[in-house]
Amino acid sequence: MEQSYPYYLVKKIRIQDVARAHQDEDLRSMVIKLNEAWEGHGRILIRWSGIPTENMVMAEAETQDLCRDLLKEFLNGMEERGYL
Repeated sequence: MEQSYPYYLVKKIRIQDVARAHQDEDLRSMVIKLNEAWEGHGRILIRWSGIPTENMVMAEAETQDLCRDLLKEFLNGMEERGYL
């Protein structure tokens, strides 16, 4: 059974190349590592869309501060990879 967290943040993100990002193993690996690092305290989820402006990322965590930190860490990784 998946853990449920009391706090969440959702952010709409514009991805430069959705098809490439969706297939990017390094990006997938980054999300897995983030979720493992935050194990038991939070997680990140991506809702992919074929429309660049309709992609959503959701951070769930035990506190709002953890949500913000997790989302910031994910967005920094996306920016480093040239998707934002």
